[in-house]
Amino acid sequence: GIPSPIDRCRATRFAIKAVEFLEDKQEIALASSNEIGEFVNSDEVTNTCSVLGVDKSHIKFRSVREVWNVDTHKGKRMRKTVFWQDVRGIADMLVGRVKV
Repeated sequence: GIPSPIDRCRATRFAIKAVEFLEDKQEIALASSNEIGEFVNSDEVTNTCSVLGVDKSHIKFRSVREVWNVDTHKGKRMRKTVFWQDVRGIADMLVGRVKV
């Protein structure tokens, strides 16, 4: 659908946070090579690969590795904890989703 003003504000906040993250982490990525220019992996470099999301009213970055190892139901390829489970019935009703 058409983005609401709230969607536009949230997208702007996401963009600002993403650019700030890139600016903060660029030195780590640039310094992650050895004397002959080969990439050298480390925990610090691994943490530069992140997921940007909303936790309550805060925009937060989480390591992709942490999200995969801690929060992901790998068989279903979805989050282990569905935080909006209590209102799922209402959400399904509002969008017209029918359970079969």
